[in-house]
Amino acid sequence: RLSLQYSNQSPGAATDFKAEIIDSAGLLRFEAAPVASTIGGLGKETQVVMLECLKPAAPGPQLKIEYNDSFQGKRSNTIPLPLVIASFNEGLTLTSEDFMNRWQVLTNPGQELQQVFRPSTPIVVNQVHTSLTSLKFTRMEGVPGASDYVLYGAASLRTGAKNANGEKISVGCLGKIEINVQANALRVTVSKLHPTATTALMGTVKTLL
Repeated sequence: RLSLQYSNQSPGAATDFKAEIIDSAGLLRFEAAPVASTIGGLGKETQVVMLECLKPAAPGPQLKIEYNDSFQGKRSNTIPLPLVIASFNEGLTLTSEDFMNRWQVLTNPGQELQQVFRPSTPIVVNQVHTSLTSLKFTRMEGVPGASDYVLYGAASLRTGAKNANGEKISVGCLGKIEINVQANALRVTVSKLHPTATTALMGTVKTLL
């Protein structure tokens, strides 16, 4: 569920108001409540959108807003919505043995991606830890080599797509972040069963790191 609030900061009315969700990648299935076509001067309108992840995809959706301003005429703006593939993750708790067994299995082409990021500002270790939480990964403790500078995590992507038995499909994901403070670099490894999901998640990681 996503709530959108539209605020008219002008004393004049905004007429012919339209709000459209553009999901070019097909990430979502959604149903948006209707919104008033006129927002009075200094007025507000709220729109509720019910949504679920349909498939692993990137980029995330955008919101296109159009209206007529009493003073400036027709206006149009398109902004990104705060929704990415990781928005639909749920933390996954595994034993260290189970984690390593799954990690070693996901070795087929496309199932594992690795990329090195060099931030433009000095790395703050605690902020990297927070990024793992923002991706909705459960941090794995007890995995060989894990430390404050080598983070392992696991999550499950919950989708609205159904399998042949009518059950909703979940896609497991494993991640590793290696922090090199001296070189101001981060090496990120993402492993998923489905290559499209791996690519989409790595795209989300780029926006956070």
